[in-house]
Amino acid sequence: MKRNTGRLVRGFTLVELLVVIGIISLLISILLPALAKARAAAREVRCESNIRQFGIGLQMYCDANKGLLPGDSNNGSKSNPVDLMNIGTTYTGGTATNVTYALGWAAQEMWYNAIPPMLNLPTYYSQISAAPTGGGAPVPTIGDPSIYICPSLNSLNIASGETKNVTVGGNGGYFEIWGDSVRGPAVTTVTQLPVCMCYVPNSKILSATNPRPKLSQCIPSANVAVYVEKRMDPGEINTSDPQYNNLENVTPLGLSATIASEAMGQLSSSFDRFTSRHRNGGYICFADGHVGWYSLDQVVYPANIEAGVDNYNDQANVIWNPFGTCPK
Repeated sequence: MKRNTGRLVRGFTLVELLVVIGIISLLISILLPALAKARAAAREVRCESNIRQFGIGLQMYCDANKGLLPGDSNNGSKSNPVDLMNIGTTYTGGTATNVTYALGWAAQEMWYNAIPPMLNLPTYYSQISAAPTGGGAPVPTIGDPSIYICPSLNSLNIASGETKNVTVGGNGGYFEIWGDSVRGPAVTTVTQLPVCMCYVPNSKILSATNPRPKLSQCIPSANVAVYVEKRMDPGEINTSDPQYNNLENVTPLGLSATIASEAMGQLSSSFDRFTSRHRNGGYICFADGHVGWYSLDQVVYPANIEAGVDNYNDQANVIWNPFGTCPK
């Protein structure tokens, strides 16, 4: 027989329920921005780790190759394929002529094939030669947990007025740049293959007069940039940046074009293609192995540069050309 205690079970009133929902909504609105900042900070940590690994791989490569730096890459156009290397300078009647050599896509001397094996990774060519038409693994691209990809990369695109014959393929997943299929003293058979790399070598170190310098020549090592986090889309430049109008419309010292119109697909960079994905800036790896964050403004408009000299060396911050002059 059931006993009737005479006690009523009271539920929530509508007002109380609305108050609870309101409190939960308020807490969520407070926590979500903090969570977003935490995610952004985590992406930055991964990005910094990626470029640091390239720096470690570079150190290991140089240790195994008498201190020599690996081959830089050209701009990836049809006339200057990615593997076309400056190997020296000849002089005829006082006139200097750059001597070039097409190493070929698969050349082990090229940085994108030389550094990954130091990190127990396959050469980049072994990946791009198999993808995507070859039926192999796809080239690492946006969103992939790869050493080549910045976790904050959301899109890639070519600049307006692009003149390098570089296109965007894979539904916006990679740049298609040109390289020579045949190794030899002249460009013969160029093919277009997919690449997507957010971290590339400093293009100011190697030149016709210094085609294969040593890492020990990059001094002071704490200031000479060796790897750069590269801009992948002109749209990365923040319109709220105080320098936005200059970045869009003004040609900085030493450049023949504005920052926003620089070619995005190249596998090398300096100040001209520096990113702004992280707090309107990005990461640079230096010759001594340390990695530092710099704002886009710091890199493109350094405080101390020598007027009329195309090296953008700032002794207090970043030295791009260790063989150029540097204001004291």
